[in-house]
Amino acid sequence: MLTKFKSYSILVLLLIVIGLVSVWKSDRASYESKIKLLSDAVQTKAALVLELNSNLNQLQLEADRLRKERQFVSELNLKYKADLDRIEMQFESELESIRKLRQSENETVRVWVDTDLPADVARMLKYTRATGNNSNGN
Repeated sequence: MLTKFKSYSILVLLLIVIGLVSVWKSDRASYESKIKLLSDAVQTKAALVLELNSNLNQLQLEADRLRKERQFVSELNLKYKADLDRIEMQFESELESIRKLRQSENETVRVWVDTDLPADVARMLKYTRATGNNSNGN
């Protein structure tokens, strides 16, 4: 009976060991599949990080380009403002000169200021303004 008990004990121990080994193998396979899934997820995230980094670099280049363009436009605006102020001052000066001529004590000058220019002279002045030439040297 003791030998049967030993045989059964060995058989039970053998079955337990086989069961534990099969559980260990299934757990190992499960862990390996989880590791593979996590590894794939990490690779996907790494590819996404590389793509986002590339996009960030492109956006930084675009931002630099826009900053330079904004600086250029600001400089143009300042130049435009300075030119506009200069032209307005010249215009006001010319208007003041015309006002003085119209208020002149000399009757001939007042009449001359208020008369229209001959058509040929008006056409020549219009042409010189269009071409940027000014007979006054301005």
